[in-house]
Amino acid sequence: MLYKGDKDEPVLCLYKGNNCISSLTFIFSENGTNENQIEFEAATHEEHRGRKYYKLLISAAILLLRHIYCNNNKIIKYIYGIPVVYESGYLLTKDYYYQFRDFNEEFWRLDKTIDSWDTYVEVHDTESSRIQDIVIEIEKNQKNAMGVFINLTSELGQLKCI
Repeated sequence: MLYKGDKDEPVLCLYKGNNCISSLTFIFSENGTNENQIEFEAATHEEHRGRKYYKLLISAAILLLRHIYCNNNKIIKYIYGIPVVYESGYLLTKDYYYQFRDFNEEFWRLDKTIDSWDTYVEVHDTESSRIQDIVIEIEKNQKNAMGVFINLTSELGQLKCI
């Protein structure tokens, strides 16, 4: 485990030796309005940050979640998160089709594309009072996720299943 005392076990985890160095944990929604959505939380051990493991796990999750059913056999349509660090939010908006969700549970898009780090920081700083989370549609992002996954696995080298 990355952090002892976590109540949720990681669903996806990258190991180095016997240690989980980067993980995604999913929180399945149990209420009627969000039954086809899953919140994710990410964690990477500080020694391994900046190595694109977060991007790899997000792409794997998007690819896998289209095949997982929950809450009375409903298809999971969205994955969402509230990135704690700017870099994580930027990677989501850079690599995937996304929407922001506000605190009234309404979805909205920007009038401009986030195509640079500076644009993301500007948007986050000016819109942060409206942004509850970033929502990624699973089906719409399959091609993007596959591209990210293939690029990263060839860049990172051999990955082993345990």
